[in-house]
Amino acid sequence: KSLITAVLAVGAAMIAAVATAQTPPEALTWMVLNEINSAWFDRTEPFNRPPLVTRVPDGVIRPVDVSHDGKPDWLIDHTDSGLMYCGTGGCLRTLYVSDGDDYVLAFDEQSHTFDLSRRGGETVIDVEVHHVFCGVAEGACGFAWAWDAGLKRLVERPNAAGQTLLTHDGGFPPVSEREG
Repeated sequence: KSLITAVLAVGAAMIAAVATAQTPPEALTWMVLNEINSAWFDRTEPFNRPPLVTRVPDGVIRPVDVSHDGKPDWLIDHTDSGLMYCGTGGCLRTLYVSDGDDYVLAFDEQSHTFDLSRRGGETVIDVEVHHVFCGVAEGACGFAWAWDAGLKRLVERPNAAGQTLLTHDGGFPPVSEREG
């Protein structure tokens, strides 16, 4: 009987550990809920807004593994957030990568796609963005990066089509420099 109890206790602990590891950090949940709710803020028309969103829509914040340090990295994909963060340039996607003790903002841009794959022994992030970033009138415009733990940032890689940033006019930074 004690063996069954021990097995059940270990199983429950494993389930709790998996659930905890996959629960987004409260800070990200708060940030996304704030973005969703504040998008409708209009001081001149405070009553003309949808109900307050109290739960992040499924799939908006999800764990990914980019740093391979045993901690989840977090992708915020606004495709299904209900916000107007999607348009001709794609949808806003934000990636926080674990650097052991903290998280680094590694990607914060609009993109049509955001795909993770294993190539050359590393996880590569492939994105397609608006063609204006490639200096072409039509067609796909893709960029790729992999996480560099030493530099604590994404570094350029050839994209899924084998193109590098050098083939594009000026590249596409994964995090825009914004005035603070």
